[in-house]
Amino acid sequence: MIDLDYVAEDLLEEDLWSFHWDLLNTKPPVNLKKQIECFLRDEGKGLILSGSQGVGKTHLLIGAYKVLGHYLPEGEEGVSIVAGRRGWSWLTAACRETFSSKAEISWENILQKKASAVFFLLDDVSLNSAFEKQIFERIVEACYLTGSKMFITTNLAPEPLRTAISRHTFSRLAATTTVIQLTSEAGDYRNCV
Repeated sequence: MIDLDYVAEDLLEEDLWSFHWDLLNTKPPVNLKKQIECFLRDEGKGLILSGSQGVGKTHLLIGAYKVLGHYLPEGEEGVSIVAGRRGWSWLTAACRETFSSKAEISWENILQKKASAVFFLLDDVSLNSAFEKQIFERIVEACYLTGSKMFITTNLAPEPLRTAISRHTFSRLAATTTVIQLTSEAGDYRNCV
């Protein structure tokens, strides 16, 4: 079962294996392709890719999404993805709508269902409001408790991300993910492909 909430069609054209790895620099220096392959094989930790707009974070996340089916453990299924131009804003709006209505399904149930997948991919996380921070913290907690592997992209640098969330949430992230900061000497990745 693949739960595809929203992925911009043009992003689905990007293939992980044809990604221009040579255009990226990482901090700390790591073999990013190998890190993503380990994530896809459910080995090691999840990933948080941080970096400025246009360095290729979303392309990598979508590329990873496209190949996940090949790496899911035997008998397991479930990929939850919130990605594309409206990914994070779509999720926070959906949660806010159910939070403010008398809906039978609460926003906590929405997040719990999404975070119970084997892999949880979340694109373009911003933590601009208390509500967004609350949603993000609930996602991290749910993924931690269910053992879901997280692949998160954000424009936030590691330190602002750390200070934006509670110590408890940060400890959960530190235990389950590796933060890699991306930069590109070529400028906007989208203009290079």
